[in-house]
Amino acid sequence: MREEAEGLDFFTLKRGEYLERKPQGSCDRGTAVIRFLDHLYSPDWQKSTDVCYIGDDSTDEDALRTLMGKAISMKIFVDSVQSCCES
Repeated sequence: MREEAEGLDFFTLKRGEYLERKPQGSCDRGTAVIRFLDHLYSPDWQKSTDVCYIGDDSTDEDALRTLMGKAISMKIFVDSVQSCCES
């Protein structure tokens, strides 16, 4: 794994009690879940498929934000970071 990461430009995100490192240019969970749904069903999955995304911490915020208005999305754990699901 270390060899695979050599030469890549990483950025670090503080996620509550831990740090998350990702390569620059990688997609977030929101982009990933849309790509997954497009691949699994079709690009017009909203017309024929009901989706519910349940997040439990701040790492799910990208998916919750992306799916807002397109699917049922909720956060079940409230941590120290304000959620896009809170009004």
